[in-house]
Amino acid sequence: MLASTRDVACALDDSPNALAENASPSAELAWQTPTESSCSTREQIESRVAGLTSQRLAPAEARQRLPRIQVDLQREASTWRAQVRAFDAGGRALGARELLGKSPDCRSLDVALALVIATLVDAFPAALAATSSGVPAAESGKALAARGGRPEEAVGVGFGARLGIGLIPNAVFGLNLGVEIPVLGASVVVDGTAYLPYDDVDARGRGARLWPWHAGVGFCPRLVRGTVGLQVCGQVQLGAIHARGLGLDSSSTSQRLLVILGLEPKLGLRLADSFGLELSALGGWAPVRPEFTLGLGGSDLDTLRGAPFVLLLRIGIIGFFR
Repeated sequence: MLASTRDVACALDDSPNALAENASPSAELAWQTPTESSCSTREQIESRVAGLTSQRLAPAEARQRLPRIQVDLQREASTWRAQVRAFDAGGRALGARELLGKSPDCRSLDVALALVIATLVDAFPAALAATSSGVPAAESGKALAARGGRPEEAVGVGFGARLGIGLIPNAVFGLNLGVEIPVLGASVVVDGTAYLPYDDVDARGRGARLWPWHAGVGFCPRLVRGTVGLQVCGQVQLGAIHARGLGLDSSSTSQRLLVILGLEPKLGLRLADSFGLELSALGGWAPVRPEFTLGLGGSDLDTLRGAPFVLLLRIGIIGFFR
């Protein structure tokens, strides 16, 4: 599919749109590449853009008060990263987009860059009209940012380790698996956690083996976007704790319902376009929590139960898929 897109772009380069040649410039292009790089020049990218839009970019020597598209190309590991930022004629930021190359050749970004720049150039007249009619530049720029797409729009699949405090009388470790689905500037999270069995026994080995698990759903508005992201999720978790008597005269098994309602701040660190790290802490109230009564012989009884408030700490990796 990429090859066919490149072919179309090259074909258009050979026959620039006649309307673009006669139109007034809609924007200027600021093009920055490292010295002695193999990246395309500003003129070469302009030639590609000219075949994709009826709008025209201002020539390099022009000194006009126009909206500006700024492109910064930097080497990253074995490939290249391009940051595209759009500004109105007054210098106010309208939106941004990052592109990551698929090969060590800087020119592998040319087709994608030309398409993004052409899309922005086409959007500028509408954005400027909205600004002149009284709509703030930040609001009119939302369309520009939306067209470029954001990393947060990808579906995330995460896997991590969790420490549960308050589920049972002792802290317990477990494994967590979840899916994040982007929805209108937020995400809906569906996840589940299974903990390692824990033996809660006295000095004579009498007690119970406890095995907690829970799964649930959360709604997570995004407060901070970018390489470092912050979300705060409202969570509802349903689960159970399974108990089996150990060292008792009459041992049995039992399972009790567990319900947790809480808030979970999540801090994400985007290490690459396709994966990142995530830390979270779910603080919640357990309106329904298990309670187990053990018969320890004679009239002596012991009760095992979790705390009314729990803290669930998690660290994991998350992969993003479009």
